[in-house]
Amino acid sequence: GSPHTPPGYIWHIALAMQGLTADSREEKLRLLQVMSRTDAGTGLMHESSKADDPAEYTRPWFSWANMMFCELLMDYCGIRVMR
Repeated sequence: GSPHTPPGYIWHIALAMQGLTADSREEKLRLLQVMSRTDAGTGLMHESSKADDPAEYTRPWFSWANMMFCELLMDYCGIRVMR
């Protein structure tokens, strides 16, 4: 989480950073899947979602989290813009 989100909420940016720093492709894929499953059917990343109910989230659209999801996906696909 973050000091900007309610207690018990998972911060999507942190999930993306965990994936970007992971050593294995399996961990990167697992985190991409977690992020995809917690979009509450919107197709967008939120600032955060409640750990036990992803349908409860903060910010219906959060560009920073969306961008971090894209960075993780590109990293998983072997596309690195910056090294």
